[in-house]
Amino acid sequence: MSYCTLCGAYIPMGQTKCPACGYEQKQSSGTAVQSAPQPKREEQQSRQQEHRWEQEAQSTSHVEYEVFDGENEQTRRMSALCYVGPLFFVPLLLKKDSGYIRFHANQGLALFLAELAAFGVFHGLIGLGLKLGCIYLAVQGVKNAAAGIREKLPVIGNWKLLKG
Repeated sequence: MSYCTLCGAYIPMGQTKCPACGYEQKQSSGTAVQSAPQPKREEQQSRQQEHRWEQEAQSTSHVEYEVFDGENEQTRRMSALCYVGPLFFVPLLLKKDSGYIRFHANQGLALFLAELAAFGVFHGLIGLGLKLGCIYLAVQGVKNAAAGIREKLPVIGNWKLLKG
């Protein structure tokens, strides 16, 4: 009987690839895979977890944001303005037909509301943490907008406040 050296699953006689995880086994001098004792439970779980992470990394290697090379430099600069406090509406008024500007204006409005809460409502260490978080999100938003990237900001990125 043969067992996978990675996950410990049974491997039928004559096969060199584990049917459970696909790991290629080392061959002994004969054609059969060398029989190996079951790995320790901790090792087996660790190897299985690593294998799952590799599979997840391969299956989730899609792009999580969009890059808009077609957006001109003026549109990118205007969309970066969306993340500067209450100025989120200025680019929206100037180019209301641009989906790119609308996306960043929505993100800017969400950030502005979060800033109002952080600066007006919360005080002490919680307020300080929220204020630093808002500054980080603003910098991230400006960077994405100027680079032509449409990526949702963490935490507030799913807030849909503007139509379209």
